[in-house]
Amino acid sequence: MGRNWQLIGFGERSPERSYLNMRAYIWCKMREWLKEGGAYPDDQQMYDDLTGPELKPRPDNVIQLESKEDMKKRGVASPNLADAIAITFARNVVKKDSNINHMGKDGMYYANGGNMYKGQSNLRR
Repeated sequence: MGRNWQLIGFGERSPERSYLNMRAYIWCKMREWLKEGGAYPDDQQMYDDLTGPELKPRPDNVIQLESKEDMKKRGVASPNLADAIAITFARNVVKKDSNINHMGKDGMYYANGGNMYKGQSNLRR
């Protein structure tokens, strides 16, 4: 289909230092999107998934999301539906146009010379 797929590891390094890992980063970006008016289906399972994981306090103030193992200990199911939405915040999405002028080593095209995260935020329109 002419698509370039990218695997996202929840444990991979966050593009911002204030988050412990990619999972914490994408969940916080999803939370910001929801606060700004993002919508999700009126579904109890989705609501439960979105409200299941808690933030874990850290002495260095880096944001860490509760592990799925710790959620299981509390009797909270894995937030699979919310993870599916959150993962869409892992990479920037830009409209394909003439400004996209650089193909990265991963085969993806970037408008800013391949610096995926530098000075950009996730676009949701």
